[in-house]
Amino acid sequence: MSSTIIPLALDLIAIPSISSDLLACRSVLDKIQAYLEWAWEIVYFNDKPSLIVANYDIEKEWKRADIVLNGHIDVVPPTQDWQFDPRIEWDKLYARGSWDMKAWVSILVEIMKNALSNDVCKKKILLLITSDEEVGGFDGAGKLTEQGRWWDVVFIPDSWDLYRFVTAEKWILNIHLQTKWIACHSSRPWLGSNAIETAYKCFEEIKSTIVDNTKLISPSYWWSTCELTIIQGGIASNTVPDLCSMTLNIRHTEEWSYEELLSKIEWIAKKYNTVVTVPLYWPLLYSDPMNKYVQRYHAIATSHLWDAVVQWREHWASDGRFFAAKGSVVILHRPTCENIHWDNEWVSIESIEPLYNILHDYIF
Repeated sequence: MSSTIIPLALDLIAIPSISSDLLACRSVLDKIQAYLEWAWEIVYFNDKPSLIVANYDIEKEWKRADIVLNGHIDVVPPTQDWQFDPRIEWDKLYARGSWDMKAWVSILVEIMKNALSNDVCKKKILLLITSDEEVGGFDGAGKLTEQGRWWDVVFIPDSWDLYRFVTAEKWILNIHLQTKWIACHSSRPWLGSNAIETAYKCFEEIKSTIVDNTKLISPSYWWSTCELTIIQGGIASNTVPDLCSMTLNIRHTEEWSYEELLSKIEWIAKKYNTVVTVPLYWPLLYSDPMNKYVQRYHAIATSHLWDAVVQWREHWASDGRFFAAKGSVVILHRPTCENIHWDNEWVSIESIEPLYNILHDYIF
């Protein structure tokens, strides 16, 4: 492993690149550019910067790459300012953004630096670093995948841990529900009908239809979930509300098709005088475990981590969904870390070397 990965990670982490701070995000990308010392491109979508670097002429062959190294440098806001001051205690590097994901980006940058200086590297490698993953990724990976670029394999340093690399993530479905009933004074509730109470009953029936509570919740749990994340209603403490709106965040597996699930939700909502809209939907990220690229990665990872490494499925979503939607094989794998978005976010320094070696062997 290169001795420059940790110093580079420390430099990147020290810049408080919260997703909304576009100047700080650009500053991190400038730091990466200075380290690579190579021709590069910064592109902007809705003022959000993304870095593109390749070891081939992207002007002439811009639609073609063998492998994309994708990561992001934006972070969620800290609860304390000191969280941007990285510290190392034994094997752990603590800081906001160490886990998610500046330590991992430093691995990708180092791999890219090797590809740029390696005349015998036969693969076309593209480094893509975005600054909006924490707020949806639509102006980074989302916009770039809309441009018609084509890639065989996309590697993202995300997922479970060093011993489980991910090749599947659930569908994302946000449902907006608006329930309308009859307002009245709260002292005479029999004259009206409470929209909040009715809306919640609608949610409970939708959830009980989607979620099988008999299934054991465990790290390997792979069933659909449905959670009420936003609810709004009421105008005064003494008025029975006639309007209520809710947002449901559904993560569903292949047990449901989008059409079947939406039809079921609309059927339930109709009983409660509730209107359904879909502000967001993203399909399943799925890479066939028997795909040649996945098999090769698994073999190399196993050679470094012995038989402990396995393929896995993830509950949350990543920017990998944009690439998967265009037909790329997506592999998500990261070193050991903990406390994502928490006060004591950390990454294991010792686990960085195995991932670096796996990715290096896969490319070179």
